[in-house]
Amino acid sequence: MKLLKIFSVLFISFLILGCNFNVNLNDIQDIKITAYKDNEKNLKLAEALMYYDPLYFAHNMNSFDENTSQGIKIGYFVSDATKKVSFRITYNLRNSSVSDNIDKLKKDFESFIPKLVAMHTSKQTLFDELQPKGKDISIAIFSGIKNEVADSVSSLLLNTAGEEQLSNILDAVARDYGAIQDITFLRSQFYQAFDQIPESVSLFYKGKLKSKKSVIIRISYTQENQQWMLLGFKINETNS
Repeated sequence: MKLLKIFSVLFISFLILGCNFNVNLNDIQDIKITAYKDNEKNLKLAEALMYYDPLYFAHNMNSFDENTSQGIKIGYFVSDATKKVSFRITYNLRNSSVSDNIDKLKKDFESFIPKLVAMHTSKQTLFDELQPKGKDISIAIFSGIKNEVADSVSSLLLNTAGEEQLSNILDAVARDYGAIQDITFLRSQFYQAFDQIPESVSLFYKGKLKSKKSVIIRISYTQENQQWMLLGFKINETNS
């Protein structure tokens, strides 16, 4: 309310003076990323953190919900002077859900992001272990190699999709996209169990196809009987 009163006074004053002006209605919060001594590693970490599922943020932060998320932009910032990296949250104060809850939002982000950093970095060995496995499964999915995929499928995925539906999906991917010509690893994520989703790891790859199309592939694993098994996969076309 105080901000709105100040804005009204400024608007009237500039209107009387006949001047043009811009009012910044964004509030920015920077949370330093210092997990590594190497700034490049901190930058890669910040990039990975900003892509975590918004539902996971909502699960861990009471203030982050469908309404407030519409007025929040998550990213990162690198200082020109020091090259230090920060996780950056930009709040659109024109969104009343954000402006009414700005203090709680900042407090929740300040609390959760360091926890997310600690959890994510602690899983690096696991990420390194699963990264080639996810790459092989990605190639198999696009090449229609069903046996290799079937050997890695979790019971949760089978119970959800069923063998016939999963087989049809694999046929459709191979038919509609064709084999991957080149594949590049992008990032990893680790999710503690939340809502109806079990503890899982998500691996992201960028694939280039014979048709010249590019796709972003998400491969998710969950642990069953001390083995990491395929929980699901998602494909999104991209212009880059």
